[in-house]
Amino acid sequence: MNLNRITILCISFLVSITINCQEKHTLQSATDLLLNGDLKKASKVIDSLLNTDVSLSDRGYLKLRKATIFRMKGNNQEFLKELDTVFIVAKKIDNKILEADALIQKVTYLNGKKGQALSAMAKYVAIAEETKNSRLLY
Repeated sequence: MNLNRITILCISFLVSITINCQEKHTLQSATDLLLNGDLKKASKVIDSLLNTDVSLSDRGYLKLRKATIFRMKGNNQEFLKELDTVFIVAKKIDNKILEADALIQKVTYLNGKKGQALSAMAKYVAIAEETKNSRLLY
């Protein structure tokens, strides 16, 4: 009888280790994949997270990462659509940092379009000054 208990405890322990070692899909893991250039896997992680019950703030940042992937792939229509969603979410939850992050993506996209990037950059600077967020004021 004691041998069965020990066996069950060992199996339970091994199962818990296996579960804890599995990759957890989070906003951070999606961001890491994006920064490492694994756009396909990052996109899959983002899509799977968007199909779960995430906070509106996390949804905004996930949409921003998705927009970034579209921009990097040259899918401009999809990029602009996702970016519009990010701006809507940012305003809805009054998140100036999310709005500023979206503006930087817009500036990057518009950089080659004469004069259009300047407006987005001016809004970014205004948010940076208003929030005094050290990440924005580099």
